[in-house]
Amino acid sequence: MNFPSEKTMYRQCRLLLLLLSLGFATCGPLSAEENADQKDQPAAPATFTVSGVVASVRTAEISSGTEEIASLELKRIVPHGTEVRKGQAIVWFDTEDIDQRIDKEQTELQLAELDMATAEFAHKQFLTQQELDRAAAKRTFKAARQAFDNYNDVDHEQAIAAAEFSLKSAKESLENVQEELDQLQKMYEEDELTEESEEIVLKRAKSAVETATYRLRLAKTRHQRALEQTIPSQQEAARDTFERAELAHAKTLRELQDSRVKKEIELRKQRTELKQQKTKLETLKAERKALTLQAPFAGLVYHGGLTRGKLGDKPSSLKAGSKATPDQVLCTVVSLDRFQLLAEVDEQQLAKLNVGDRGQTVVKILPDQTLQATVKKLETVPFANNKFSCVMSLAVPKAKDAKARRIVPGLNATVTFEEPTQGGEDEE
Repeated sequence: MNFPSEKTMYRQCRLLLLLLSLGFATCGPLSAEENADQKDQPAAPATFTVSGVVASVRTAEISSGTEEIASLELKRIVPHGTEVRKGQAIVWFDTEDIDQRIDKEQTELQLAELDMATAEFAHKQFLTQQELDRAAAKRTFKAARQAFDNYNDVDHEQAIAAAEFSLKSAKESLENVQEELDQLQKMYEEDELTEESEEIVLKRAKSAVETATYRLRLAKTRHQRALEQTIPSQQEAARDTFERAELAHAKTLRELQDSRVKKEIELRKQRTELKQQKTKLETLKAERKALTLQAPFAGLVYHGGLTRGKLGDKPSSLKAGSKATPDQVLCTVVSLDRFQLLAEVDEQQLAKLNVGDRGQTVVKILPDQTLQATVKKLETVPFANNKFSCVMSLAVPKAKDAKARRIVPGLNATVTFEEPTQGGEDEE
């Protein structure tokens, strides 16, 4: 083995010491000029981040929206995440029970139409009968009024005159028989001898006077009673009869009017119910035809609804045989044309943001790709405790095909914004 000479070793040691000295000189403190240049370079700006959810600008919640059909059963629904075109069927329902209901409603409508025709015919007859009843009531009242007028105009005076005449006749009868008796007595007194036949005549004449006297007393009693009791009573009875006839006439007219109004209300109600029944059947048939739900535009189908762009924590359990209500959101169609970012910011973040601010967005499933987001809308009223809604537009490059598309609604993302600078600082 050959060792280097002492001279050679010396040279190598000197070269090593020289290199070491140069290294220490290079690593020494910076010069004043170098320190000044480093001081002039700006410091990296401070930033803050906001979490959000990728959402579509255009979404449509799909539900049956039926009015007459309250209970539905799913027959088929496209799988969650299926990409569909505009007008493509996405939800189907079982229609067997609905078809049976339509048949039943049609039968009931036919029966209701027959009942309506019968009611219309009966109403025409009712109106004719009402006219007859009104005319009869009018005649009855007219007769009662005529009878009352007749009594006031004729019968009352005739009753008084009859009473007066009866009294007068009684007086005249008494006067006549009394005069005859007086003449007989005078004639018979002149004769000294009175035959038996003459006594009989006188006796009969006296009897006639007694009878006429008695009848006069009766006539006076009847006259007094007629003037004080019978005639006033007849007058009151005539007035009462007329007033009762007047009340009966008014009652009859009112009953006829009320009956007519009631019948017309019932007929209008029946017409309305028939119209509603027809509308109900037409609506039911229209809803039956529209029970295959279609996509309103091209996009992805998500089962269930989205809350602020977020999917539920648990997957949807919709499948064939599932029951559904008319207002239940069965699925949501989201367009893939334009995207936005829905974020929830707190009070501190809200104070730093303004409409138009731009930030760098990273979708979590694509950590190496940065997208630009621009604040479009900021709500100043919280929707929950210390939570404010923030909407940002999101620039997403167009994917060539479905396989290349990685960004879809529902993905989580973070947006980095620069802290706002305070005006007036570091100014000389």
